[in-house]
Amino acid sequence: MTSQPILSPRRIVGYNRLSSDMAALTYVLRTAKPGSALGPSTIRACNAMIWAANRLYRREVGLPELRLAREDEPFTLTDLAIVIARLSAAGLTFEARYADYTKAIPPAPSLDADGLPSKHL
Repeated sequence: MTSQPILSPRRIVGYNRLSSDMAALTYVLRTAKPGSALGPSTIRACNAMIWAANRLYRREVGLPELRLAREDEPFTLTDLAIVIARLSAAGLTFEARYADYTKAIPPAPSLDADGLPSKHL
């Protein structure tokens, strides 16, 4: 028996959504270089990612719980870079723990018309 809990399909989908949102913000972080404080929509998007990460990682030992950003405080590009870096590090740790979920599934054997494995392979 493994010491890790089995990931439910809901947690796998949640992780995939989180990683796609993080990839989008990482792309923006690398390409666009705004110089002032970020707007409320970016703060809300970042908070949604933090909330999803905290929900996904809450049962995982050693993964951080991040604080939500406040909309009334200035949120700069540096703050966003730190949040993305912490989320990326937690995601890499999560992926390493559950590496068996990302392994390729071998293809099913081809079957003859009778439903048995093909003799011609």
